[in-house]
Amino acid sequence: MDKPTNKTIVIADHDDKVRDFVSNLLHGSGAKYELIVVNGGADALLKADEHRGMIHLLLAAIEMPGMTGIELAIQLNAKRPEMKILLYSTLDSGMLILNNGWQFIPKPFLPDMLRDRVRDFLSEQSLPQEHVPTANVPSRPAPVIPLPVKTKKTKAS
Repeated sequence: MDKPTNKTIVIADHDDKVRDFVSNLLHGSGAKYELIVVNGGADALLKADEHRGMIHLLLAAIEMPGMTGIELAIQLNAKRPEMKILLYSTLDSGMLILNNGWQFIPKPFLPDMLRDRVRDFLSEQSLPQEHVPTANVPSRPAPVIPLPVKTKKTKAS
């Protein structure tokens, strides 16, 4: 059995079923994760600001109303550069350009695949501090993601 950890993970997803699935999966993984489970980007920013300890991982859906997972990750990463970022989506991962060190997992995911990815990502050594951008130092350009655009069809008069 893996050595238990005391890592804090923010899970951000607007879909109740996905949030519940992910949080139940990680609670039942045998690792001691402190989970901050939130309904979206604004809630995640608020809860992260309230949390006084280290947040080790943001696990977030890319597609959320109001604030995408990418926008959330950029804002949290500026405040907490040591935090790892793992994003998920049904989007084709070939369309994504992520910041260095961020990771992506395609959805739908199998329970073992997600649990193992989280465990392995958290156990990876972080970059030395001099390579981690801070909020006051210009960093890599923001990731570019072409999100699908929904258009409304109008009838010609």
